[in-house]
Amino acid sequence: MPKGGARHARRRRKKRIFPKFMLFVLAAACVVCGLKLGKTIFERTSFSERSFELLLQADPRWADAPYGSSTVSASGCGPTCLSMVYIGLTGDWSMTPDAMSLFADENGYYIDSVGTSWSLMDNGAEELGLNAEDIPLNEDIIKRELEKKHPIICSVGPGDFTVEGHFIVLVEYTEDNMIRVNDPNSEYTSAQLWSYERLAPQINAMWAYS
Repeated sequence: MPKGGARHARRRRKKRIFPKFMLFVLAAACVVCGLKLGKTIFERTSFSERSFELLLQADPRWADAPYGSSTVSASGCGPTCLSMVYIGLTGDWSMTPDAMSLFADENGYYIDSVGTSWSLMDNGAEELGLNAEDIPLNEDIIKRELEKKHPIICSVGPGDFTVEGHFIVLVEYTEDNMIRVNDPNSEYTSAQLWSYERLAPQINAMWAYS
């Protein structure tokens, strides 16, 4: 064997052993990470499979579009919610959040220094051809409307979704008596299921659509 051959042989053996060991470690890490990431990946891909697809204010397609003295990203939760409802019920993608914000602004549903008027959710929706009904805060009514595939827009106060005021859409009542939410400002809250008891104290008003 040439001088130094034994050392080279040992090095070669170590090179063969080291990658196998690392592959084992990486495989174990992937299993652990997969358990953690799998739900996130599943939830994100499932957004587009919902009856009422989640649309986000911060989507670069319309985030910087003007809404009153602000933008869709900063203040357009109301129009974005109504856009989700409109598209889900009609299949018409002409009223994306930027177009809905323009409609709201041009028709007096944006209030300076306040944001979206509640009247967008009934009068504005009916101008667009939707049937809108102001409904009371009641779990049985929420369940009934959602089982009929009637989405519900909620005006919510400080809590899980906002520190001031916000709009969200209730889109499904599950077999486990939980409520699925489309929050136009958060994939995180939209990926969770919510109990009526958790949501109810945060809700100021609700409108069901068909």
